[in-house]
Amino acid sequence: MGTNVVSGTALAIVIGTGSETYFGQLAQRVTSQDEQPNAFQGRYQQSKLAIDPLHVGDDANRVAH
Repeated sequence: MGTNVVSGTALAIVIGTGSETYFGQLAQRVTSQDEQPNAFQGRYQQSKLAIDPLHVGDDANRVAH
């Protein structure tokens, strides 16, 4: 894909620029951040949510004593 010109002349009609081109769409996909976590991140988040209340309870016990 793309165009390489070594020498000569040409006439071209532009049919798309920026994100309207294949390369533009590819660049947009590569540089955009995926909002959905991968499998590891999802499990980590679930584990963190399950463990964090235990830490809060543990800290409360330390303060009370």
